[in-house]
Amino acid sequence: VISYQCLVAQTPKMILPDLTNRQVVINKGSELLKAEKLATGNPSLMESDWNVVLRNLSSFNHTSQVPTIEFKKLKSMANEVRSTVPDRMNDIKNTPRSAVNTPILNRNFKGNARDQSVPMDNSMAVSRNGFIVSAINTNVIFTNPAGTITYQKAFSDFFTLLNLGTRMYDPRVIYDVEQNKFIFMCLNGSDPTTTQLCIAFSKTEDPNGEWHYYKVDGNPSGDNRWFDYPNVGVSKNDLYVAGLMRDTPGDWQYSVLYQLDKNAGFAGQDLTFKYYNELKNADNAPSFNLVPTPSAWDYLSDPGMYFVSNEALGGDTYNLYYTTGSLSDDPSLISLQTKGLATQLAPDGRQKNSPNVLNTFDSRIWSALYHNGTIHMGGHVNTPNGDVGLLYGRMDVENVSFEADVLTNVGLDYAFPSFSAYGKNEEDAEILVNYLVSGIDLLPGQEQRSCHGTGATFMWSDPVRLKDGSSPVNVLSDNNERWGDYTTSCRRFINGRVETWVT
Repeated sequence: VISYQCLVAQTPKMILPDLTNRQVVINKGSELLKAEKLATGNPSLMESDWNVVLRNLSSFNHTSQVPTIEFKKLKSMANEVRSTVPDRMNDIKNTPRSAVNTPILNRNFKGNARDQSVPMDNSMAVSRNGFIVSAINTNVIFTNPAGTITYQKAFSDFFTLLNLGTRMYDPRVIYDVEQNKFIFMCLNGSDPTTTQLCIAFSKTEDPNGEWHYYKVDGNPSGDNRWFDYPNVGVSKNDLYVAGLMRDTPGDWQYSVLYQLDKNAGFAGQDLTFKYYNELKNADNAPSFNLVPTPSAWDYLSDPGMYFVSNEALGGDTYNLYYTTGSLSDDPSLISLQTKGLATQLAPDGRQKNSPNVLNTFDSRIWSALYHNGTIHMGGHVNTPNGDVGLLYGRMDVENVSFEADVLTNVGLDYAFPSFSAYGKNEEDAEILVNYLVSGIDLLPGQEQRSCHGTGATFMWSDPVRLKDGSSPVNVLSDNNERWGDYTTSCRRFINGRVETWVT
């Protein structure tokens, strides 16, 4: 085991936009609430073994801004007209590619076993010394950098001390680079009476030790709604969990954001938290799918955090939000807005030797991070050739301006990107982009590229194939397959190396 010590530089304060002459919405949020610590324990010493298998349950289908029936019609239209070039997509151009600093595939090993679980919902994090916590629906594993699995259990076993049963899904894993500890969470229940956020904080960097366990009500306002699709991030003092509130039929109703005192969680104390409910964009329209933007470097944002969102069906509107302080500062959530590249709803992915398509859902932002005054974010969109293109956008937080490029290749479909800083130094304008790929003549696999540049300059490296597909995906009963829903990319800050782990 490498013993790594470093002095973390004083965390730079957040860059706050000038709000003069800008349309702004301010959400004050709730009063401060408490979630008591329910247990402290070592998951490896817990004897229960539920061996849960999740299979094609409708409540795990991602919700969008429009009702399910309408969305299915729009998705069908995107698939049917994928060979046309709509006028409002003419801004998408094929940016020249530059083969610069192509990533090198080094160590790799088999991750979580899918068994019969659908969908995968990949999430992972890696610590300085190389401990890895990796989760899919419905299990979590701990490994070392060599791939040796030291723990493997179902969520219901890991969270057995919460006494919630087995209805657990949507995992999220975070490594706190300043605390040198992990946070692992998942959701429980899919109706207004059972919805819970299950959260655990590790006591040390080694996940094989003890964890502090909490549950937070997923229906904080007490209406007929339940919490789904968590997006998470940590600032210097707080843990943020954003999500979508669904009604009993499963349609999206509004968005919510939790801000929790992470230091209390790491210390095993009762959690103080607040929530921001029924969020609005700067144009006063309901906010959809806030994505936190965790710091890409070896320090965390202070005192609050940035968030981004866009329109799930595409369009040219991009939203920026930020909290004005840590939980102890009586913070508010500020909403701003800007215009950028116009996009359209992505069609589904194709795969070689199969009529089955790979479900890309909508064109929301799926992943984001903050680095050197810029938020890097991405999703997947339609392209002039009707392929699924990878949207990579940069938002300057000081000017609230947005530039974007769409990575596209005729006959190929790119989806579910994730990002990490890939420069030798913090000032280097280089990002690693990890994504899924399939196509007319390609089985579903995984690739990555580096991308250099600032503003509107996007210089892409050649791709590196991380994993070739071995067969078409054919798991569900119809011809619409779950592609996996997420990828994850995590920088490991160790001894000055440029090292990123992806899943």
